[in-house]
Amino acid sequence: MLLVLLAGCSRAFNEPSPPPAPARAELGTPCTDAASCASGHCSDGVCCAAECSESQACDTPGFRGVCTDRAYGSSCSADAQCPGGHCVDGVCCNTACTGNCMTCASDGRAGECELALDDTDPRQDCGFCMACFSGVCGAAEPGTDPHQECDGGGVCGGDQICRSGALQACGSDADCAVGICLAGSCARSAFSYFDGDPFLPTEQRRAPVAAAVGPGGATALLVITDSYADGVDDVGYLVAMVSRNQDAPWQPVPLSYHVRSDDLAAATWVGHVAFFATGHRATFEPEPTDIVLRGVTLDGAELGTETVSPDAGYLEDLALGSAPDGRLLIGYRTLDEHAHVAVRVSGEGWSLTDLGANSGGIGVASLESGPVAIYLADGGLHARDEDGQDEVAPAFPVPCPPFDGSDNFVGASALRRGDHDVASFVVWCDAPTEAYLLGSYDPAAAQPWAFRLAPTTLAAGGGLGYVDIDYLVPAGGLGGSAIFLADMPWSDAINEPHAPAGGYFSLAWSGEDGGFGALAPFAADPGFDYFDCAAAGPADGVPFVACDTGVQDGSGGSTDVRLLFMRFPD
Repeated sequence: MLLVLLAGCSRAFNEPSPPPAPARAELGTPCTDAASCASGHCSDGVCCAAECSESQACDTPGFRGVCTDRAYGSSCSADAQCPGGHCVDGVCCNTACTGNCMTCASDGRAGECELALDDTDPRQDCGFCMACFSGVCGAAEPGTDPHQECDGGGVCGGDQICRSGALQACGSDADCAVGICLAGSCARSAFSYFDGDPFLPTEQRRAPVAAAVGPGGATALLVITDSYADGVDDVGYLVAMVSRNQDAPWQPVPLSYHVRSDDLAAATWVGHVAFFATGHRATFEPEPTDIVLRGVTLDGAELGTETVSPDAGYLEDLALGSAPDGRLLIGYRTLDEHAHVAVRVSGEGWSLTDLGANSGGIGVASLESGPVAIYLADGGLHARDEDGQDEVAPAFPVPCPPFDGSDNFVGASALRRGDHDVASFVVWCDAPTEAYLLGSYDPAAAQPWAFRLAPTTLAAGGGLGYVDIDYLVPAGGLGGSAIFLADMPWSDAINEPHAPAGGYFSLAWSGEDGGFGALAPFAADPGFDYFDCAAAGPADGVPFVACDTGVQDGSGGSTDVRLLFMRFPD
């Protein structure tokens, strides 16, 4: 009898318990039906303490979950619900708010009738690939799609025709909404200008000298300003500019005074901190000089300075790279033709290494695995990482042996190839025959070095003939192609019969298939000249370019900085 009772108890104990009742939301929580709310009332899309009358709302900011009299900006569905009798664009409005390109539902200003923001069309007043601008319909900004009318991820072009958007594949400039096809991918947008503030008074020349692109499209730009009216020749301010992404405002950070207008500079990112290195160029009488490293956060806060003291005088080259964990590597060449690297590990200070005499130029690429310096010495190319490992390139024919002397320039940047970064580099040979050597260094490959000679004249897009290149500067990579800034300032262009008199810049690329290409040159506006350009880019993204333009009127002053944004959208 006891066994039977136990068996019966066992069966009852194993029966599944009924599921718990679903938790119901508290007041003010978004809802779609009353059953989901603890109060049993869902009104105006939130759980409410009671059923509100027609003149009340339960989603009033600051009073969500409680019935309150509707105010301007409260949600509504009929005029009778609003204090002024105007339910417009889904909110109670202070006026009837009629007319094209108006809205009463702007973010942060709901309830106030005002013009729609430029390049938007909240009421669909404008036509295909059109939007509102200062209250009037006009062609939508190239690269946007206000009405989401273009198919397949396309966007509106300047001609109100759907074309390929940023980073979509292209075969020519005509395929892209912004009219720029770079190494088979569409750019994002075109030019913008800085004039006056934040670059200090307009009589000051403002020369971009270094740039870097970091996480999420964060961009750093270093500008040297030089007032030719201050009575002190070649002395000016150093101003850092940082921006979180393509659309964020720039934060100007004045760093120091009494810098020389031709100081060498370099930039890199570590997390959300931009680092800038500067040092005096070897164009004055030799004397001891420091390399100064400065850090600036994305919020525009300066983190102070550190100094590296070279053993010799002025510098001939300066480069800077980083690793995600905070390691920094400075590559520099001094007036005595010695290349050096200075490595900083967080909390351990700087370690300096002399790479020997008879050295040529030096550049640094910021790879995921750590920074790598590419430099010339003893007639060949070398790669050195922050751990002191030195890899020598195999012998190869070059147009300007032995690659030594001040006329040789090396630039390096990261390039994404497959699933990892490699160092892309360019060597400029100025004597005895001007030429460019493009190459890459892959520390993970059995044959790490690859290089080829590039023509000094690259075919340009748009049927505009050829781009006569003064020098190349690496600016990241895109789709496996190495991207370079091709720059010819006005001072060189005036002696070049095929170049615009005011100078120009372009973007060139070298593909994995061995091909070369270049964008049609961007010439200065009539009456203006290009002076200096800086460029940078991520390992696999479209680069950012900044140039200063101005009038060569004897004072040497330039009036603005022209920015070409060609970056990844966020």
